Amino acid sequence: MMTTHKRVYPPVLFFLTIFQLFSNGGALNVDGNWSPWSTVSGFCVRRENDQELVECGGGVVKKFRSCTNPKPQGSGATCVGESESMHPCNTNPCPLPIEFLWSEWTDCTARCGRGQQRR
Repeated sequence: MMTTHKRVYPPVLFFLTIFQLFSNGGALNVDGNWSPWSTVSGFCVRRENDQELVECGGGVVKKFRSCTNPKPQGSGATCVGESESMHPCNTNPCPLPIEFLWSEWTDCTARCGRGQQRR
């Protein structure tokens, strides 16, 4: 024969638990928790100006999260920490503009003796 055991809570403990859960005028108090971080799939932008795209020289990609897993309710605590995180991207040096680069040497103006080459 199988017997089942009922858990018996002392009345005071039960009352305190109910009081803690519903101490905000009948609303449930729930502490907030962070959602997972967004995936890094955004654009690499300048740290100072997130409207300027960066292809070289260093920028940042931003990740976000929100305090909605669950959202705080009643007198529940809000999430602690940052909702935005920045990660470096495109840190390779930028090439010099073409006007700053040397061209190839020209052929020498003389076959032997003194001649000139330019670039």
